[in-house]
Amino acid sequence: MAGQQASFQQSDTMGPKKKGGSEGKKVGKASKLAKMNEQERAKYLERKMAEEEEVKRRKEEMITVFMKVIKFFKIKQTFVSF
Repeated sequence: MAGQQASFQQSDTMGPKKKGGSEGKKVGKASKLAKMNEQERAKYLERKMAEEEEVKRRKEEMITVFMKVIKFFKIKQTFVSF
């Protein structure tokens, strides 16, 4: 039984677990924006808005293509059913 339990422990291929430190922590948006000056903040917010618009545009395009594919297969399915 002891041999089986040892296999569940951390293997040698995995690195040691990190303890504490701020390497893995993300900076919150509020503190990130607070550290910026007005010009940097304006550029950052403009860039974020542009990125969000691009994501929205891509999502709409993907949905449109998906709907066209679905419509195509429905049309094709009606011809096959004869």
